[in-house]
Amino acid sequence: MCCFTGAGAGAAPPDEAPGDGATQAEVYAEAAAEDAHEGQSLPGEARGVRVPARHRARWLLWVPRTIFFIPRMVIDVATLPVLGAAWVASRYQLRERFTEVFFNDERTFGVFPTAFIETGFGLNVGARLVHKDLFGRQEHLSVRAGFGGRYEQRYEGSLDSGERFTSRVRVRLSGGWERLGSTRFNGLGNRDTVAPETAGAPVDLRRSDSAVRSSYRERRGWVRLDTRVDLRPRTELRWSHAWSFRRLEADPDGEGAPLPDAYALGSLVGFGDVVRENYNELALTFDGRRSMRSDWPPILASSGVWLETWVGYATGVRATPSDHARAGFDVQPFINLWRGDRVLRLRLRVDSVIGAYDHIPFDDYPTLGGPVFLRGYTRDRFRGRLTALATAEYRYPIQHNLAGYVFVDAGRAWRRFEDLSPRGLRLGFGFGIDVVTSRAFILSLQLASSIDGGVHFSLNLDPQSVRRATF
Repeated sequence: MCCFTGAGAGAAPPDEAPGDGATQAEVYAEAAAEDAHEGQSLPGEARGVRVPARHRARWLLWVPRTIFFIPRMVIDVATLPVLGAAWVASRYQLRERFTEVFFNDERTFGVFPTAFIETGFGLNVGARLVHKDLFGRQEHLSVRAGFGGRYEQRYEGSLDSGERFTSRVRVRLSGGWERLGSTRFNGLGNRDTVAPETAGAPVDLRRSDSAVRSSYRERRGWVRLDTRVDLRPRTELRWSHAWSFRRLEADPDGEGAPLPDAYALGSLVGFGDVVRENYNELALTFDGRRSMRSDWPPILASSGVWLETWVGYATGVRATPSDHARAGFDVQPFINLWRGDRVLRLRLRVDSVIGAYDHIPFDDYPTLGGPVFLRGYTRDRFRGRLTALATAEYRYPIQHNLAGYVFVDAGRAWRRFEDLSPRGLRLGFGFGIDVVTSRAFILSLQLASSIDGGVHFSLNLDPQSVRRATF
């Protein structure tokens, strides 16, 4: 569905010697010669100190500073409590103490708490276990569990081969089981939501794009095998095979009408049954991102581009009527506006499902909405055969290990390919704050709204999985 240090724009890099490589003696000699030629220095001025010339492109800073002045002022005021908490964390070294408590001395093994809260779903709390060098060849083990919020129960684990086989080939085995609470369903397409009685429910999804407010419940499990091959330079080929099962049921206590009351059962492929699928996917990724900040995780790039394209095919197991393809791409350029920490991130993401309507389970359609894709709308607000998302996000430092960002998302879903048109785009906007170390995200906070109204808040104390999807 959606980011550190406080070095100012005019500060020289700490490892850059004054005088563009001149020795300290040469600097003093040159300064003394200038004083002798020009006379005594003015009161309050230091002698023997060379002041570096202002960067010729520094005047261009007025452009982003003018554009983002008001949003930044609003963000600074709204985030004063966060800044205060960050000061306390820095003053009392809470991050270091946290690491000492929950990780071993080598920082390769740890067990730590996680939490996530999202508007409309409540609080999810749990724990995560990680080992980054399980058998001595950078094998990565991760196990986590969570309870509450969107996931009434969630268990997930993965094991990555690291460099066990070769540095260019990695194999990852993962699996999990989840019991989701109320999941929203508003039909297919881009229409505004309506009450069931207004739409004349139950609606036939095959013939209508009415967005009736409804919900359902889901239990699902999966096992997945990923094989990644480093093609170099910066290019990776991934093949994935997954087996999954899902049980889709009515939700009498959810928001809106129970799904069978809102939509005709004959048009809800897979509802009321156990959906079993095999899914194979081939993806090609190019990662040309570069980072100029050693104290930020590499995923927060300063420049470059990240591109991924994928194609996959799902087939049903036993009596499941699933037989469809998935295809899409995601491209994200990063534009360095100043010194590697004022960065503009752009994004264009397209996802689609291809196949006969009766062979696509209704929850297999691509979605938009939530804290990652089309922020400012509720999770899974829009579904369709084709979805498109465009993003512009500006990131800037607030203080050490703390960064803010403002964003605008635009996107929509199309019920049919022949309906493709740029009209009716949905627009979301907002801001967020990320707390990071040089290796990972610690905390992510986000507040978003949209042209359709509403305020959506999310706070994640385990944001790694969210940021993988975001960046």
